[in-house]
Amino acid sequence: MLSGVVDQPNSMAVVERPRPEPGPGAVRVRYAGICGSDLHIFHGQNPFVLYPRIIGHEFVGRIGAVGVGVSPSRIGEPSSSTQSSAAASAMPAGSSGRAAWSVARR
Repeated sequence: MLSGVVDQPNSMAVVERPRPEPGPGAVRVRYAGICGSDLHIFHGQNPFVLYPRIIGHEFVGRIGAVGVGVSPSRIGEPSSSTQSSAAASAMPAGSSGRAAWSVARR
């Protein structure tokens, strides 16, 4: 899979990385966006970031695996996140806005 990696301030490359297999609660990302905080990382203006850093924490995709107590019928449903902690904030795409829903359905 392709990932945007900032290896040091003001230096970024798109690199091929191994595609991970989804675990319980994972979302298979289809599209990721670059936002203002990613630009701060690129410009070296975030003192809490260690490099190299994969950017693009706002995403849409489909549920790739479910955990205990979640119906397997949820696998394949659209999902999105706009938080840096994707595992804690993944939500059905329809609940985060129609734009995310339409992108996830493509």
